[in-house]
Amino acid sequence: MTVGLDDGKFVLKDNWPGFPAMISPPANLTTVYTDATEIPCPLGTKIQVYQPTNNGYATLMMLQYEKGSAAAAAVKSVCTPDTTEAASAGKYYVVTNDSDESLTSSGLAAVALNTLADGNCAFFWVGGVCPVDSVAGLDGIHPSDGSVTAGKRLYVVGATNLCVFSLLAENVVGETVGISLAADTTS
Repeated sequence: MTVGLDDGKFVLKDNWPGFPAMISPPANLTTVYTDATEIPCPLGTKIQVYQPTNNGYATLMMLQYEKGSAAAAAVKSVCTPDTTEAASAGKYYVVTNDSDESLTSSGLAAVALNTLADGNCAFFWVGGVCPVDSVAGLDGIHPSDGSVTAGKRLYVVGATNLCVFSLLAENVVGETVGISLAADTTS
């Protein structure tokens, strides 16, 4: 059984720097680029797409995935900036789903739209409603630690080396990444 957040029952808060570009989204938002020189826009570029199913806009951002020691990212993987890349080179646009190597308290959350290997570049969902009309693989349950209740702020925490959504304990530091409109669901 999977415990988590239903795609239509939470909204991400876009805390990432910059504003969405006034460009048309590519025909296939789930394209994975294995070479950073092939990407259709610079890393950090944001776009918005309207989602009729979830009644709002989704903000997507071109980011680079770094594997770390956790499993490769799959669709719905929750990612945050990689501590090594962010600290050493200011590369906030390099993200990981490995909670041991991520900045979970940063308030920067990104959800993978496709399965990614180390070094891949792709669009990630970073704000607004879940883009299920544009990316069918995002339909369903998104990973949480089972603590989420309705009307509460969401955070990113580590669970078994992977990043997941959570409510934050009172004495833990972290920045809000979204809001839950309903409690966790089991599927």
